[in-house]
Amino acid sequence: MREAEIGEADVQRALVTLLLESNSVREGLRAHCGAHLQLGLQGHALKHATRSVFEGRSETDVLADWVSESGHRLRMLIEVKLEANFMKLQGTRYRERVRTAMERGAADTALCMLVAPTAYFKSGNVELHQFDVKLPLEDLARWARADMRAEAALLDETLSRIAAGRTLGAKGLYRGIHDGLARHFSASGSELRITNRATDWVFVAHPSLVKGVRGRYRILSAIAELRISRYFALSHDRLPTLLPANIGRVSAGSETLFRRRNLVVSADARQDSPTPGDIEAGARALSELIEWWSIRAATS
Repeated sequence: MREAEIGEADVQRALVTLLLESNSVREGLRAHCGAHLQLGLQGHALKHATRSVFEGRSETDVLADWVSESGHRLRMLIEVKLEANFMKLQGTRYRERVRTAMERGAADTALCMLVAPTAYFKSGNVELHQFDVKLPLEDLARWARADMRAEAALLDETLSRIAAGRTLGAKGLYRGIHDGLARHFSASGSELRITNRATDWVFVAHPSLVKGVRGRYRILSAIAELRISRYFALSHDRLPTLLPANIGRVSAGSETLFRRRNLVVSADARQDSPTPGDIEAGARALSELIEWWSIRAATS
């Protein structure tokens, strides 16, 4: 029997539940932050906690606001990592959001925290140093065992699988779309390959997509597009402006996006319950974009 998948989103949800309902976890977190930052947090009570908070294009996995009896407001911006590498400048963007929270008056003190297995902290990635606090997932699991058995079991199973080298599965969001597109590309003999299994973005690779060009599909918005970044070899001024009727061009800062127009999927597809028709529509939109780009690249 196939093991149920466990992803970062599952751990994020467990963390929010633990923050809201576990006295042991809240006490452990106060002590851990106090010891590492010399912050007196014993008088702070949790005000609220939520997951997947977006500011512009940046996402905070878990955001927790605390307040003391004297009214001091503390904001924690928490990133959860299990095995996946950091995205480019991900820790730096957390630092920027910490600074913004205080500058805009959303908190008197703000900090960013990384929750991950202990072994993850030994990777030496430069982004690790951007986080004020590093919390071992093992500690979180230990605190949870005191009063939240279901969440503790999930964390223990996650750590067990990582230690044994067993698969965790997708990050936890929109597995149906990712798996459906992957099966479709494989069955059809397409050269398109999914390069991630995370969040509501599906990123794809293809031999025609050179440095600075990335294919992707946004599940929540049902948008298929090619993203041309500043790392593309040619000036964006030389990119085509005369386009097929089903492709539109959008400028977004230093990026240029070519989007497949009129992509229609069911509302259920945006909640990760896609029909075969939804999978076909998403796959066809990406394939048409790649085909157009391949022809353009061959004739330019």
